Amino acid sequence: MLKFDAKNISTRVRHVSISEANWPKEEEEKVSRFFGKLNNNIRTISFLGIHGVWTGSESFVAIGILRFKCIQVLNLQKLSFEALAHSICNLELLRYLIKNGNVNIKRLLDSLFKLHHLQTLTMVGCDSLEELPRNIGKMVSLRYLIASTHQMALLSHKEREVRMPSLTTLLM
Repeated sequence: MLKFDAKNISTRVRHVSISEANWPKEEEEKVSRFFGKLNNNIRTISFLGIHGVWTGSESFVAIGILRFKCIQVLNLQKLSFEALAHSICNLELLRYLIKNGNVNIKRLLDSLFKLHHLQTLTMVGCDSLEELPRNIGKMVSLRYLIASTHQMALLSHKEREVRMPSLTTLLM
């Protein structure tokens, strides 16, 4: 287990989970320094149980996380962003994007379809979500779309008919 104030972090670290138990009081500054110490080859970043703690903005994602070009799993569960940073679409290898429990997010990016390798998108409990990406049908690798009934109601009848060739599971 790594601590935010760790002086030396092994270059072999590939998966990082951050829980509320080790969340720093001086949030953004300490978190940014911590991510600055990590190797660029991180594969997983997961925020666990940080509901109600995060007061930062999506700029943290744009600056802190997006420098890790090899990320395949990004779990932003319960973090309170109103929108995802546009530069998240630069994470070309991203396969799993988890946004469960984000009660403040109002929209997902229309450019999300540019994540050609995205296989799983989960949005359960995103009750403020006003719209889904217009191009959701262009997400060619999307196999699992997991959302609450509220989000699925946002899809128009026409959008429901859009062919999603690789979608194997739709959970509502």
